Amino acid sequence: MHGKIDLHLHTTHSDGILSVQELLQKALRMGITALSITDHDTIDGYLEALTLPEAEQLDIIAGIEISCFENKQDFHLLGYGIDVEHPLMVRHLEVMRGDRERRSIEIIEKLASMGVSISFDKLKEYANGASITRPHIAEMLVREGYTHSLKEGFTRYLDKHKPAFVAKMNFTIMEASKLIHACGGVAIVAHPRMTYKHIALPSYLGSLGVDGIEITHPTQGRSVQTLYRQFARRNGFVVSGGSDYHGSRHYDEKNFGRSYLSHPELDLLKKRIEYWQSKKTTDEVVVA
Repeated sequence: MHGKIDLHLHTTHSDGILSVQELLQKALRMGITALSITDHDTIDGYLEALTLPEAEQLDIIAGIEISCFENKQDFHLLGYGIDVEHPLMVRHLEVMRGDRERRSIEIIEKLASMGVSISFDKLKEYANGASITRPHIAEMLVREGYTHSLKEGFTRYLDKHKPAFVAKMNFTIMEASKLIHACGGVAIVAHPRMTYKHIALPSYLGSLGVDGIEITHPTQGRSVQTLYRQFARRNGFVVSGGSDYHGSRHYDEKNFGRSYLSHPELDLLKKRIEYWQSKKTTDEVVVA
């Protein structure tokens, strides 16, 4: 199958603004033929995609973006090709959903202490069954007239070190990598340039058990992509890439519809998925 490839997309099942069907239709219009819906800590978007007629024209790879938190810092790990019905993954996602609810309640309580009143019931209604995220809360702040934009909600209240910030539960990159592998998937470090500020990717990533890194991403220019691709080749890493499309940011539209991965790179990713599919286990490899 020829055409463009985008392996990092979000829908209304997490913090994107398009439904799954709207996203698939948009992808087809833009010439994308292979994609992965990588919603945060949920596989519901991927499952819905498989039921839609548009799926017949697309190569849809099972995907997820798993939230990690260690050393007081957020990290994101992309999982591709996972067995979405694997009991370890099902249990972990239930735990994460509960933690997101716990976190949102604590954020609302902190906001209330500052005279900013947000209804948890309204928040859940707005999320419409999706896993609650900080962007949902930021949108509620705009809707209730407390801020003028999502960005203002984060810079005034929700970002790290701001008064309403609440940390996620601890879940390390190594734990997430082991979980993805146990479920037959490939573990890829998402948008490394956003997390690792130095242009050269720290060599210790290889010790975390990941399979590769996201090479092409809107935050990573050509020089960074070249360095990361060289790093991946030297270390036997597979690579991935995508627009990280949410639809709510001013730069999303210009990034959507580009090709973020070559077909030979996608083939190598699929071969690594086949390897981990052969190693699937139900052993207790992580504590969630």
